[in-house]
Amino acid sequence: MTHPRPRDTRDEVDGVVQRHQLDYSLAQLRLVGLLLLTVELGTLLLAGGFASFEVPLVRLSGVIGFSQTLPLLPLGFALYLVGGGHRRHRREQPWTGALHQVLLPLGLIVLVLLPVVTIQDATSLATDRRQAVKEIEERLANRQQNIERVQTARSAADIARLGGAQGLTVPAAPGEPKAVGLWRYEVSLERQRREEDAVAERLSRSLFHQDLLNPVRLITTLMLQGISGIGLLLLWRQGRRQIKRMGLTPALFFRTDATGPVQKHRHR
Repeated sequence: MTHPRPRDTRDEVDGVVQRHQLDYSLAQLRLVGLLLLTVELGTLLLAGGFASFEVPLVRLSGVIGFSQTLPLLPLGFALYLVGGGHRRHRREQPWTGALHQVLLPLGLIVLVLLPVVTIQDATSLATDRRQAVKEIEERLANRQQNIERVQTARSAADIARLGGAQGLTVPAAPGEPKAVGLWRYEVSLERQRREEDAVAERLSRSLFHQDLLNPVRLITTLMLQGISGIGLLLLWRQGRRQIKRMGLTPALFFRTDATGPVQKHRHR
């Protein structure tokens, strides 16, 4: 007569502990994903809200800075949606499925809209700078000719008229000597020089010093946007295929095996 082998309760305890360890790890990963999503989506919404009120320089600077952390967006979605509905709290049910559906429009925004804004603002800034530099160079090239033309003027009134044609404000009083008119012309010319130097310094400081139009930086920004957008679309496509294979909708899929407090109703 054979006796049944007594079952080792340590195996059951180990199984229970392992399940709790997996549940703990799953909850931690989802928490990290939720934190990443909160930061990235909040920054994206804030940038989109102020985008229409900012000049191209500020908008491009914000897009480039935000794009450096864009890969964290698909990572946040992947971590938070890991496990589907397994051991997911009931309070997460109403919006977890909708969060999965957001992957498609958000991926298109990151893949298409952000690169368009980046290229458009970079092109606009480069064009504005070339135009400003061209105008300054033309003024510098014509300045010596303008000075020589003013030197041949007969009176202060003629000097004021020539200065006005050159974009300068040269006041003149009736019967004023030519020497006074030349002095006022030189003062206005020096003021124009300082303004042009300030414009050139501002262009150098705001565009080149910050390297906004650096080709390497722009290409890196576009690459990060493309990779992040494709990643979001692949997450949506892969999840959609798995959910559709099971014959479920995203809302039902993320309700499966939901946990949480269960209300017990007593019948009187």
